[in-house]
Amino acid sequence: MSSTKRQSAALAEPPGRLRRRLPLLTAMLIAAAAALAFGWQTLNAGFIMGDDQRFVTDHYLVNHPSLDNAWTLLTIPHGDLYQPLPMLTFQINYALASKTPAGVSPLGFHLTNVLLHSINAMLVVLLASALTRRVLAGGLTGLLFATHPMAMETIAWTSGRMILLATLLSLVVLILAVRRPRTPGRKWSIAIGAAWLLSLASKVMPTVPIVAWLLDRTAHRERDRRGLWIYVALFAIGAVAVVAMSRLTQAEGFGDKQSTAYADAPKQLLLATGAYLEQYVVPTKLSPWTPPVGEITWTDPRLLRAAAEVAALLAVIALLRKRMPIASVGLGTFVLLLVPFLFASLARRLFVADRYMYLPMIGLHLAVVVLVMSVTCVIFRKPKPTTAGKSNEGRAAAIPVVALSVWWLYIGFNLAPVWNDTLSYARRVVECYPDDPDAHNELARAYLFADRAEDALKAARQAADRWPDNPRLAAQIGEAEMRLGDNVAALASFDMALNQSPKHTRTRYLRALALTSLGRTVDARIALTALIDDQPEFLPAYGALAQIERLDGDSDQLRETLRKALEINPYHRGNRLELAMLDYSQSRLKEAEQSLRLLVERDPDDTQALLNLGAVLAQLGRNIEAVKCYDRLIARKPSDTAARFNRGDLLVVLGQLGDAEQDFRAVLKSDPTNMDAATRLHQMLVASSRWSALQSLWSEVPAVNENAEELTCYAAWAKTLIAFERHEPLSAEAAGVVNRDTCMGWIAVYARLREHDEAGLALALDAMPDATAAIDQFERQKRVIMSAFEGLSVENRNSRAGLYVAARLFRYFSENTNAVRFLEVLKTGDDIWSQKAVELLSRIQSEQEQSLPDS
Repeated sequence: MSSTKRQSAALAEPPGRLRRRLPLLTAMLIAAAAALAFGWQTLNAGFIMGDDQRFVTDHYLVNHPSLDNAWTLLTIPHGDLYQPLPMLTFQINYALASKTPAGVSPLGFHLTNVLLHSINAMLVVLLASALTRRVLAGGLTGLLFATHPMAMETIAWTSGRMILLATLLSLVVLILAVRRPRTPGRKWSIAIGAAWLLSLASKVMPTVPIVAWLLDRTAHRERDRRGLWIYVALFAIGAVAVVAMSRLTQAEGFGDKQSTAYADAPKQLLLATGAYLEQYVVPTKLSPWTPPVGEITWTDPRLLRAAAEVAALLAVIALLRKRMPIASVGLGTFVLLLVPFLFASLARRLFVADRYMYLPMIGLHLAVVVLVMSVTCVIFRKPKPTTAGKSNEGRAAAIPVVALSVWWLYIGFNLAPVWNDTLSYARRVVECYPDDPDAHNELARAYLFADRAEDALKAARQAADRWPDNPRLAAQIGEAEMRLGDNVAALASFDMALNQSPKHTRTRYLRALALTSLGRTVDARIALTALIDDQPEFLPAYGALAQIERLDGDSDQLRETLRKALEINPYHRGNRLELAMLDYSQSRLKEAEQSLRLLVERDPDDTQALLNLGAVLAQLGRNIEAVKCYDRLIARKPSDTAARFNRGDLLVVLGQLGDAEQDFRAVLKSDPTNMDAATRLHQMLVASSRWSALQSLWSEVPAVNENAEELTCYAAWAKTLIAFERHEPLSAEAAGVVNRDTCMGWIAVYARLREHDEAGLALALDAMPDATAAIDQFERQKRVIMSAFEGLSVENRNSRAGLYVAARLFRYFSENTNAVRFLEVLKTGDDIWSQKAVELLSRIQSEQEQSLPDS
């Protein structure tokens, strides 16, 4: 075959798969690039108060990534919703995010949202191309979707993840419906069912199966009964999910008290639909939050305008049904997908939300593109774009659509900074709704979130001058005053707010906190108890009640309050730790161990739980386990002096003196003023007769105001012990000059006893005040003083003088039981020590009788 014939044959061959799909891939990439450009400015945004706290920054299972916590996210509701898929993505973001002084970097969270929006834009291209059978129509639809300003809220707000993921999976359902095989097989059924279930695990959008059926009928002339029943099954699953979510919302207290009255529901539905249509057409006044509508009559111009807009929409749908069926289907898709969001807003204090338009406006985009392409075809006398084929006609439609997309992109760039932080968010709300008190209330809340109480008070008071009877503004004023320490004024503001809105949960809670701060704990306790009775799931009230019970010393009721709080949220670390410490203080060591182990299992880096678990295990006599616990803690936090000290104590008991000494010296290296570690090391050095090390030990401990007297005493003890061992002259204290400080006085007693000078010993003891060791110095003095006396010879310690000194030492350290045991041995006899023993026994008995309660 000649080369010319071969070339002709090659040109006659059908194009390859990649070449056939290249236009579609190009359109998808262009839409993705536009989506990336649209969302790129949101990467500098932070977390916003509200749902970002609830679902990300303050959510224990999210900010403690682990496989166990991931599994738990799949099995529990999240507030008043069940949305495990986005919650899992939050956990992954948290695990990968870099840590900052403020918590965790939000960059990864926002980047994920932008990427999801880009994927959704590509899927929109794929869906619209398959439905219209024209890549140009699909590409333009995807371009509009990628750049419409109403998408900004969903992308820029971290918690918009729920809508982003649900939209992605809903688009998969719709694409599968448009591309349904002639006879649906098992693979197709499993794929569409799995995509729908995953979509429900992100956010419930129950009308998606209806839209899928509508698009299926539009794309396929042939009807398939099996496919119809699959859509019916998918819708039934969605309906069950709606009922379950509704009950969960009611159980969490989000529904009954804020829902719209039945008589006002049609008005709000009309107003919301009209508002969405207006904001789609003119998206220059978009706000992150819209205030409630309030009371409105049927003759209100706003309602009449909205009714006219909705009627026009329905008329256009009917008019285009035969002339431009794809445009009609697009508008119908918009209505069907928006309806669930409209009804959801009735149950909350919400009018409209941009994020609710994210999926429904795909139908509007499709209708706009088809209409524009049809108009341009008429103008240029070309075939309509709704016919199938490979025609290149209608490309002129790209010019106005691209121009519109560029305009939307510009608006989006200006809107993105609104989501940088909570204050920017709230200022935009006030900018859009300057004459609404709730908008100013949002600004005051934002200032409080930013810990700017003075600015919050100023903003709330300025608004209250315009709306003096608004309970929400009064509550914000009260919270700002409470933050500034004026609890009396705060209480008055809360009372004013509750006169207008007596059942407002947060105001009642804050009022109870103000009462507690004013010392009116009885009134606060009554208020919190009533609040818990009305709102048994309101966790902060339990924390406030626990604080009062802690102050009152009501440990039994405190335990019950903490237990109930943990039933509501078993992952609340603070309540779990407090319950463990309460059990520890009351010697409920097994219960304390169980709680602390649970905390450590959930978060192996919880150093406070590890530290206390080690202490509990030591109290249970399980010293080796306790040491392992401290080993784990020190491996994670080598600078933890408490863990090193506790481990050193246990190593002494286990006979590992060398390792114990290393721990105590490490503590002193980190904190040279740590008297606990210094006295423990002193005790070890005395026991091993390392006298020269005593002198260097106390010379290296710096004197500060808190330890100056103690340091003088312990250094004097070191000098005394060194002097005896070296046969050097004793210090003034040891020679008999008794210091007013009892700790120093024991040096003279020790010296006389060691020298067998009973007469001098008696004088030294008589000069000692009959007092006990200071509580904050008790253990430290006991280590230093007792270690010296324990180093005396057995003969010296067991002498009658030695036994009396032992009794006096035990009394000094508040161990009267041990003191009496020695005194009972001494009281028989006729020497001076028996007389002193009888006198001391009499004083102890008298003190014990005085301490007994009256009969």
